[in-house]
Amino acid sequence: MDRERFRLTLFFILLTLLVGVCVVLVWPFLRLIALAVVLAVVVYPAHRRIARRIRGPSVAAALSCGLVVVAVVLPMALVTARVVDEATALTEEMKTAFERGELPAYLRPLDLAAVRDARRWVEERIALSGLDLESAVRETVTQASAYLAAQSMVMVRNLVWGAVQLLLALVTLFFLLRDAPRLLNSVRAFAPLDPVQTDAVLRRATDTIHATVYGAMIVAITQGTLGGLAFWALGLPSALLWGVVMTMLCFVPLLGAPVVWVPAAIALLLQGAYAKAVGLALWGALVVGLVDNLLRPTVIGARTQLHPLVVFFSVFGGLLLIGPLAFILGPVIAAVTLALLDILKLQLAEGRAAAPVEKV
Repeated sequence: MDRERFRLTLFFILLTLLVGVCVVLVWPFLRLIALAVVLAVVVYPAHRRIARRIRGPSVAAALSCGLVVVAVVLPMALVTARVVDEATALTEEMKTAFERGELPAYLRPLDLAAVRDARRWVEERIALSGLDLESAVRETVTQASAYLAAQSMVMVRNLVWGAVQLLLALVTLFFLLRDAPRLLNSVRAFAPLDPVQTDAVLRRATDTIHATVYGAMIVAITQGTLGGLAFWALGLPSALLWGVVMTMLCFVPLLGAPVVWVPAAIALLLQGAYAKAVGLALWGALVVGLVDNLLRPTVIGARTQLHPLVVFFSVFGGLLLIGPLAFILGPVIAAVTLALLDILKLQLAEGRAAAPVEKV
């Protein structure tokens, strides 16, 4: 008995060490593996239809990966390249203005009639001789430009590394799709739950991924596109850039597109462009805002029952830990955790119901 216990202890120590080494080896690629898993869940319904018509799991998986490249990777690459061009043009415009010793028009606060009137009103009551708004703005923007210039090489390196990670994620996606039945059986075999509970947790995670990707992404892209079109129609600078920013903000509960279009409408109002300010405000409130109320219940429905506050903290906490992938993985982790808590609650309730009642 002692010998058997020793062998069992030694086995678990060795297994723990080897699992730890494997975790260390995989840790640098954990994000791309998570991205591949998310893509696999999203693409699997289409992959299943392809696999029914194509003989050979490898060929079907390759066609599904090609579908991801055409439908997701190429559009994202084109939009990213265009956004980088707009950001570069905006930076060059600011740099040229600085070389001439002046600020761009949209960064000169004293050129705004409302700011001049407010400053004149305050100066009648308080001495503001030492306050130079334009110099303050110039210094702030100069520091920001210097920081962005210093980070340019870091950004290029991150883009290259992101491309490498995307390629590795596609390779991982290929094997996940090809070997999906075998991998699911392995998950069910090692899960510390009965098959019904395991399927319930997997279904909760799958529904959350579908709701986040199909639902939230459709809503966010629609709102960002409408907001960007409004910026373009009004002649505001870097319309595509701000449209992408609105799209990203729409993934975050309690924030959304108003974080961009409301300050833009206020800036137009201060510049005296009253018609543009009112038009942007009406478009943002009535069109961009209603998209969320109309599309979200239709596209997402009741597939996920996460409270907005839970989504808010799961997204922001995930951003600090894993980066942009948290927009999807944060709600998924929260949903799986809540599913496990529901299972625990049911187990405790069954345990209390089965416990014998002591007679007094």
